[in-house]
Amino acid sequence: MRAGNQGSHGSGLHPRTAWNSGVDLRRRNLGDLVTRSAKASCQPAGGVRDPRKNALLRDGNQNDRADARNLAELLRTNQVKEVEMDRLAYATRKSYTTYLRGWAVPKWGKHTLGHVRTMAVEQWLRDVTLAPKSKLHLRNVLHVLFECAARWELVGQNPITRVRQGGARRAEPDVLTPQEFHALLAELTTEPYRTMVILAGCLGLARSEFVGLKWTDINWDAAVLSVQRGVVHCHVGNPKTLARRKPIPLAPQLLTVLREHRERGGVCG
Repeated sequence: MRAGNQGSHGSGLHPRTAWNSGVDLRRRNLGDLVTRSAKASCQPAGGVRDPRKNALLRDGNQNDRADARNLAELLRTNQVKEVEMDRLAYATRKSYTTYLRGWAVPKWGKHTLGHVRTMAVEQWLRDVTLAPKSKLHLRNVLHVLFECAARWELVGQNPITRVRQGGARRAEPDVLTPQEFHALLAELTTEPYRTMVILAGCLGLARSEFVGLKWTDINWDAAVLSVQRGVVHCHVGNPKTLARRKPIPLAPQLLTVLREHRERGGVCG
């Protein structure tokens, strides 16, 4: 948290464009996170096949347990719902559900688990009309699902492990300069929106964390803020990581803004 020289518009604050978490003040917010597995998968036997035409073909044993359940049926099992999905944070669970219902199930739902092939999924991701980061999320959601299937011995290996999908941005984020930030504040005089913009610009919190703030999260004597919760779709949960709980120092000018907001009867969060 840094306090700049007193600006011409009276805030005296420079926006914090990068906090420990790497959150920027952007005109457009890009989200992201996923886990990757390091387990290896084997290529199908019988020589190299055309990935576009024959990647879904499999000359396997039809009595194999992997062929007894397709992707859509796997998602409907209590194992996935109760063992896997329920342990996830609410926001992550909602995101996974969106990717699965919107893209994975319409494409792969009727395929038996043993028939989903690495190169077929990779080619499909190239054709999906999503941003690279969203494609990476979609790939990783499928990876988690097939890890569940492999752990329950429904498949011998995870076909998504070797699916290649980059997540590079198409364009650099448009980050406000201090001058642009002050110009924005000069045009924004209505409360509580002005205070909200100042907090968002100076602290670099995620939207869920920002919405979840309470007055009790502020230690006025120590001049620090502690993120205790996140709110997504009116659902209150914990911050995504323990690192997000670290106290955030507050500049004197920002403390003044918060005190004035509280004296006006404003809410926090």
